[in-house]
Amino acid sequence: MPFKTLYGNGTRFWLQKHSWAYYITEENRLKIEELTAAKPIGEAEINPKAPEQKVIQENSAQVEEKKDSDSALSNTEEVKNIYHHIKVLNEHIANKTTDPTVISGVLVDAVRDTALINRNVLMNAMQLSNLEAKVFTANLVKSTIEMVKASSSFKMETFFKDELIGSLVKKNECPILRHMIRSYLHGVAFLEYYNNIMSSSYAVSRLRIEFNKKYLPLYATLLPHLDHSQISLERVFYKGMRAIPPNLFYNWALGLLLHDIGKETTVEYNHHEEKFNHNKAKEHVKLGISAIVNKTNYCREAVFITGYHHDYYGSSDGYGMYHAYLENFRKNNPGKSQDFCIGYDIENLLKYEVLSYFPAKVLEIVDVYDTLTDKESVGCRLSHNQAIDKMWNDFVIKRRKLDPILFNIFMAFKKLI
Repeated sequence: MPFKTLYGNGTRFWLQKHSWAYYITEENRLKIEELTAAKPIGEAEINPKAPEQKVIQENSAQVEEKKDSDSALSNTEEVKNIYHHIKVLNEHIANKTTDPTVISGVLVDAVRDTALINRNVLMNAMQLSNLEAKVFTANLVKSTIEMVKASSSFKMETFFKDELIGSLVKKNECPILRHMIRSYLHGVAFLEYYNNIMSSSYAVSRLRIEFNKKYLPLYATLLPHLDHSQISLERVFYKGMRAIPPNLFYNWALGLLLHDIGKETTVEYNHHEEKFNHNKAKEHVKLGISAIVNKTNYCREAVFITGYHHDYYGSSDGYGMYHAYLENFRKNNPGKSQDFCIGYDIENLLKYEVLSYFPAKVLEIVDVYDTLTDKESVGCRLSHNQAIDKMWNDFVIKRRKLDPILFNIFMAFKKLI
């Protein structure tokens, strides 16, 4: 960090119990040299007389407030809890445990605690300055990333079963936590399945053969400025469909875990219910982005997944952040257009080359499916088949909110598990 930034947040920052890495710019270094050369340093300046200290008596309320503040700045026990789960996960990896009930149990416990701890710590971090918050959450970020890598080491599609996971996720937990647990496990399992599909050249070739008849009419509405002859599988997926490399896989898995970190318990998930508050739900996206960007050092992928997983290809029902940015870009650049539907890389979005971000489109599918099949949500008790039918008819055919190809891959994935 620049010295000036750290100094502005606290003139004696180096005395705090943290390790610091800071630098002074060349411009400021020259200014310091100029000042020190112009004014000789005398003995009094090397060892100045300490100013008289005023004794301030703290009242009991101030003492209690300070205690509360000190306790809020300690998340050591929470981080230790995450590392305990990492240890358990690694032991099962080393022992090559194959019992689905055992593996599912340790996965649910690890994800539950990690998600809850992140939520609680980040809510406390929101009360701190950005610099203090990033110091405060540093160990949380490190431990959470390690948990994601450990949990993603399992062949999750082998262990993920709706009924089994449902029985392990506690019924008395708040809807947000239940949703975060299931969405993470479900999403990682789906990404694993997707990678397996991409390992087969036959699967991609089949999609390319089927494209004109099965998918072209659906994507033509998303790319209306292109002639139908120009729309192909490579127009849907920027530079073609491809497997997800390990580094991106872990970063995307992290985004799946954190995607609803800003959601309040009062926000309903039932998008099809009248009680769903669109404006209130929209705020959780902004809060989640703010928490991750300003208060942590989590990767950019987690930020983009959190902010963009409710875009729904620009549907009026969507409330992700990217669509708003895209509309503003189009307004200011009337000659520019987006010739691709989905990008794998953040740079594709930053350059406004695509309509959406791949992991966000995956999460949209998992997110809606979990909402519709959550047996604990009042008025939302759809079976698997009912949920799939509703998603296809309402979210793909009537309105292009979910991606058609990814949704068909998801259906194949659900049949497998």
